[in-house]
Amino acid sequence: MAELSEDELAEIRLRLDAGMSPEAIAASIARMADLDEEDEIVIRDAAIALASTNHS
Repeated sequence: MAELSEDELAEIRLRLDAGMSPEAIAASIARMADLDEEDEIVIRDAAIALASTNHS
């Protein structure tokens, strides 16, 4: 999973708006989708980037 789709990014944004931390978002999605650690890191990094974009 090198890049995330717009739908996946939208899901991360919804979870950020709901008050979830990037780490919690990544762990939750990784568990539900049975992803490996590398994919979880990609999701976490995307969530961190989106969170910093929204709050800068």
